Amino acid sequence: MDVKSWDGVYAVVVEAEDVAGRIGMARIDLPIAPPTYGEAQPFASHRGIAATGKLLLNASFEIDFGDSKAADTVAEAWSPSGSDGALKSITDVYTLTIDKTGLGSGLISVVTSTGTVQCPFSGTCSIPVNGGSTVTLSAVPNSGSVFVGWQGYPCTGFASCTFNATGAAGLTASFGAATSAPSGILPATLDTDANSIQDALTDGLLILRYLFGLTGSALTNNALGVNASRGNPGQPSVADYLNAIRPILDVDGNGASDALTDGLLIQRYMFGLTGSSLVNGAVGLNATRTLDVDIQNYLASPCGARVSISSPVSGTTIAVGNAVTLTATPVPTPLCPIDKVVFSITRFDGVNVANIVGTSARAIQTASWNSAGQLEGPYVVTATASYVGFRVFAATATFVL
Repeated sequence: MDVKSWDGVYAVVVEAEDVAGRIGMARIDLPIAPPTYGEAQPFASHRGIAATGKLLLNASFEIDFGDSKAADTVAEAWSPSGSDGALKSITDVYTLTIDKTGLGSGLISVVTSTGTVQCPFSGTCSIPVNGGSTVTLSAVPNSGSVFVGWQGYPCTGFASCTFNATGAAGLTASFGAATSAPSGILPATLDTDANSIQDALTDGLLILRYLFGLTGSALTNNALGVNASRGNPGQPSVADYLNAIRPILDVDGNGASDALTDGLLIQRYMFGLTGSSLVNGAVGLNATRTLDVDIQNYLASPCGARVSISSPVSGTTIAVGNAVTLTATPVPTPLCPIDKVVFSITRFDGVNVANIVGTSARAIQTASWNSAGQLEGPYVVTATASYVGFRVFAATATFVL
């Protein structure tokens, strides 16, 4: 048996093993703290501190293994001097609480200093962790589901999360249905009304209203764009969609999605604001993304998809008459499985001189111009990664002939 400080409450933890070798645990709370040596404390009920300075415990416990139970009575005494059980130190134990939400399913793997626990997708999972120990959380979606992300300190985003246990913590893990109607959420973008356009006065307004807690007609009235399909047969409603992707609405990365910070940042971004006009007064407490460039990069692809151009290297000079080989590397994510990469090439004056479509599997194409076109450089190559026609990220490079 061990004496532990459990979320600030002192307790005795008793372990038992059944015939199948499974380990169970019972926690018996103490009304007062264990004594220092020689300190006299009043005896309280069946458990407490005797005037001798010993910790006394006389209590019954039961551990339920599901198909068997272990029951016993504890009658022990400890002394901090080292005798009668040798109580020399107290272990701090904190409770990690994980709530799971969304229309998808999966489990959470929790690795602590005492082993690994698998939390299934149902209800709330509460796990004791030793103070100061390292905790690693990983989400494993079931087939047909996708992990959308974490909400709550200290985890954000949708990658595995590792932190040190310094107190009780509460997190929410969100799973969405990947593509199956009516709850499919892919791609997880800010195109809230699903019309393939991100607009401040529709999508931005819907997100802001949602984060303020509006529902029903108060959420959607006069805020759906032309050709909006969210809520049509086979599509989740606006509210269901935003509930499913709520973790990615945490724009400033502080573990919470808030109307007056994240919602404001999203709407300002959709209005085209940059620099201090984008971030001033709109970044929350404990934000991990605070610079305007970080906010812009995140909002360009909140689902994490990326594409980079490796050829031509930006600033390259290419001999007149030579063809240009365009190479882009797409990085899809579970929330944005990139469908294709579209290349476009424009002159410095914005005139389009080439438009070539590649795929995520082979994003390499060539382009060349006649002599008239070659005199109008420099040229800007843009590689746009998209999911079923919806742009999720773009990268650019320049070259001259």
